[in-house]
Amino acid sequence: MTTIFFATDVHGSGICWSRFLNQGKLYGTDRLVPGGDIVNKAVVPNTHQGGKDFRITLLAQVFETKNEEKLTYLVKRARSPGHSSMYTPKEIVELISENLTMPN
Repeated sequence: MTTIFFATDVHGSGICWSRFLNQGKLYGTDRLVPGGDIVNKAVVPNTHQGGKDFRITLLAQVFETKNEEKLTYLVKRARSPGHSSMYTPKEIVELISENLTMPN
């Protein structure tokens, strides 16, 4: 008999996805089936500010760092709640910000 482990609503969370992938061994199932809502909730811009300076905005908090290890940590932290970090050139972020208008 084939056994199946089904999970849904991972929402791109790195933690949830890792747990899902380990359930086959834990429960001895033959197949893993991911359900709906598996993609990320949001994209978090990771912006190079020049030199070794980077800025990442995560959950309405701005983090600035020159340290590669801290940047790696922040990118990993963005993945936990289901966001993904994307390197975005500073000029693109400024262009989007300048052209973004909020409805009245």
